[in-house]
Amino acid sequence: MENQEFEKMLEKYADVVVKVGLNLRKGQKLSIRAIIEDAPFIRKVTESAYKAGAKYVDVLWVDERLTRIRFEHADPESLTETPNWIFSRFEEHYQNGEAELAVASSDPDLLFGIAPELIARERKARAQKFEPLRKYANVSNWCVVATASPAWSRKVFPGISQMKHNPNYGMLSSTPAALTC
Repeated sequence: MENQEFEKMLEKYADVVVKVGLNLRKGQKLSIRAIIEDAPFIRKVTESAYKAGAKYVDVLWVDERLTRIRFEHADPESLTETPNWIFSRFEEHYQNGEAELAVASSDPDLLFGIAPELIARERKARAQKFEPLRKYANVSNWCVVATASPAWSRKVFPGISQMKHNPNYGMLSSTPAALTC
């Protein structure tokens, strides 16, 4: 698949996410959570959202390598810390009925070799911190989509040479993966 054709498919996927998956309303704000490697796709979604009349698009970028660095080098006791501003950000979003898009596209081996009890402790603390937000479940339009990150592509398709990987985004042959709304 040529890069130009890939870009067109990525654009179509973004349009489907915004218009069908999210059913974004004119004047509505959109909050997106995604990994940095998904930047080309997120740019397309953002463009589509503004064309559909979004008032503002806010992206919360996640750098998975920083997550791993934290598990490897932070004091284990600090892994239960989640800043209050993150909670406040989501609470304001939910209170205002803003649309929400989560992009699932993680490295399947990200935490390989990290002690499971550390991962469990961090996830439990985060879940407890965000528990009060559950009262806002389904108060606005939301959607979860999947993309094929470069790490995921290499794991799932190990026999494909780097030449077949798109230097801008994952693999050429693995654009849209899933849409759950």
